[in-house]
Amino acid sequence: MKLARLSLVTALAVLAGVTVGIAPAASAAGAVAAVPLPFAHFADMAVDAGHGHVFISGGSGSDSLLVTDLDGNTVATIPSEPGATSLALSADGGTLYAALTSSDAISVIDTDTLTEIVRDDTGSGTRPASLAVAGGRVWFGYGTAGAGAIGSLDVSGAGPDAVALDQDPAGTWAGAPLLATRPGQVGSSGVLVAGAQGADAADFAVFDVSSGAAERTASTTLAMTGLAQFAVTADGKDVLIGRLGQQLTTSDYRTSDLAIDPDGQERWFYPTAVAVAPDGTVAVSQSADQLPIYRSDNSSSMNWFEGPDFSHFADRGVAWDPDGSRLFVVTIDNVSGKPTLRVAKNPEVALTDGYLSPDRFVKPGEAVTGWFTIVTEGTPFGSPVAHLTRIDPAHPDGIALPDPVYTAGSSAGGYFSFSDTPPSEGKFTYRIDYTGDASHQPASGSIDATVAKGVPGVVLTAPAKSRRAAPLSIPGQLTTGPYASGEVVHVTRTDLAHPKGTALPDVPLAADGTFTIADTPAVGAANTYTVTYPGDSAHKAASSSATVQVSRAATALKVSTNAKTYAYHAQATVTAHLGTTYNSRTVAIYAQRNGSTKKTLVKSGKVDAHGNLVVHYKLTYSTAFSAVFAGDYRYAPATVKVSVGVHAKVTDSLRLYDHSTHIGGHLYRVYLRDAGVAPQFMATVAPVHLGQCVYVTLQRLRSDGQWHTVSTSSCDTLGGDAAGSTVVDNLPWKNMPNKARYRIRAHYVHDSSDPGNLNTYGSWQYLTIVQHPS
Repeated sequence: MKLARLSLVTALAVLAGVTVGIAPAASAAGAVAAVPLPFAHFADMAVDAGHGHVFISGGSGSDSLLVTDLDGNTVATIPSEPGATSLALSADGGTLYAALTSSDAISVIDTDTLTEIVRDDTGSGTRPASLAVAGGRVWFGYGTAGAGAIGSLDVSGAGPDAVALDQDPAGTWAGAPLLATRPGQVGSSGVLVAGAQGADAADFAVFDVSSGAAERTASTTLAMTGLAQFAVTADGKDVLIGRLGQQLTTSDYRTSDLAIDPDGQERWFYPTAVAVAPDGTVAVSQSADQLPIYRSDNSSSMNWFEGPDFSHFADRGVAWDPDGSRLFVVTIDNVSGKPTLRVAKNPEVALTDGYLSPDRFVKPGEAVTGWFTIVTEGTPFGSPVAHLTRIDPAHPDGIALPDPVYTAGSSAGGYFSFSDTPPSEGKFTYRIDYTGDASHQPASGSIDATVAKGVPGVVLTAPAKSRRAAPLSIPGQLTTGPYASGEVVHVTRTDLAHPKGTALPDVPLAADGTFTIADTPAVGAANTYTVTYPGDSAHKAASSSATVQVSRAATALKVSTNAKTYAYHAQATVTAHLGTTYNSRTVAIYAQRNGSTKKTLVKSGKVDAHGNLVVHYKLTYSTAFSAVFAGDYRYAPATVKVSVGVHAKVTDSLRLYDHSTHIGGHLYRVYLRDAGVAPQFMATVAPVHLGQCVYVTLQRLRSDGQWHTVSTSSCDTLGGDAAGSTVVDNLPWKNMPNKARYRIRAHYVHDSSDPGNLNTYGSWQYLTIVQHPS
């Protein structure tokens, strides 16, 4: 959705050549003229609505007054007004008074002829700085730091007797006091408020000047710094006071006693500038460059004025056209320090805030409904009018629809509502334009509506498991309803018996898209139910699946071997036995050597009439045999395993002997002591077991006929070649007596890193040593 409105902020920025990133609006709150002022500084301004003039002073360093029309166009300059500061108009608007601070005088100017009539001397060193017209006299704050006072000027005559000094003898002022009185009532108002900033506090006093004399009626001291300006409300009951340099919520202080008015309004106030219109509307700076506008009875702004970037509001730089049709604002460039007059029209035309309903997504044939709420902080709406336009591919420039209906809500606003049925699928934009009125700015907004077939989501709530041959219920729902009567979903079940799926009866849809699948699965294992909705005029096709694991019975499966351990290269007989099944009698037998993750299929086939499947397998390593039944329609898969150990092949031999002989039924290798050749023993282990150990044991036949162990070697680490792993040991023949009988053998021992074969002994090899024949 899109929303647009335009305030004084935007109008000011556009006319000042500044780009503001907001959406376009139907119209502006009012044009803003930007007029550079011919002064190095700005001091004050006064609005003469009767003559259509604005008077502007430049303060110290200036020598004239600038006169513009109400649009900021220069009309004239009034010369010879050196250092003019504060300005004030007479009750009838016929006379302008200008404080000539550096000249110790007040200039009296005819607003018809724009010429000075007379210049009243206020006395040497008085330095009048602030003017206010009330009670038929011109009041002025004068003095220097530490010596401020209040004087008056009798507007009925001129000359030395017209000026009266020290009109507040009871007061002690830290400097020339600032003065303010009731706006638009300068002739009859008897309320005069004075204030002056001290070191860390400001003194304020209220005077009744209706008799022509200043009668002090209230006074107070407020802890604050940087007093720049204050203003009296249109009814004269309160004075608006804030603290310069701190953004605070200011309070209205009662003019009756200068206590906080509990019925007053609290507003954000950064008090560089504040002005009250005769109708009570307040313009008060919220920050250095933001100036909201408030109704007298509201603490929420109804409009606002924002200075351009890199600028700030001038002290006392805000003034009203008495009829509220214009707001005059002076801004100061932060770099050059030059002042600029900016004239905003219709500042009391309140902003209209608009709030849209969300963008819509509807199906073909459905109505798009929406609303546009308008809210204001200005006066309540009367009978607001808005227009509705639909923009679509067939009408890119828009087509007018019946005006939306307004429904009043709270006093702050109400809402416009509409309903429209788009003629086709596609994207449609509905723009609502509130026309505004004399008291409220226009506002507009757009709602996008996408018309397209709904894309249903298919939600299936299937159980994870179910019993075979038992009733099964699967609830489901299609989203993006409602659905017309007579719509159905198609259901397909895929199982072991129907790998390509089999159709089940169609299931009717309720209006809210709910449905229930009823089935009694006859086949165990995964049963996948696929639901398909073919679509209709308002919905696209949709599909989803859910899988239920249907129970199967357990069968008896066994696997056995004809031995637990085997010699190297022995043949094992492996028998798998399968119990009762339904429609599969196939078993697979796998072999997996110890230490390997690879399984080798030995045989797969149907068992015989006794339920057996027999295979023969030549063993090289210790091996695990597993029998696997893949399952069938009614019986679950099963796997069983049996492991057998396989010995290594250890081959022992004696080398470098002289000849052989048989003694006691054993073949002895005979070595000659003086032949210079040591007996040598070699052991070979197959298969290869690199890094594993062989221990060699040497025994001697004792006279009692028993074999006695002479020595057992430490671990001989196996090497390897194509034939196997081999160790070779030289025997300690020099310590072996002549004709003594010995035997020797190797023992293969593996560790946990090589479980391929069982520990294995070699065969005994017999030897003896004789003296070499001479």
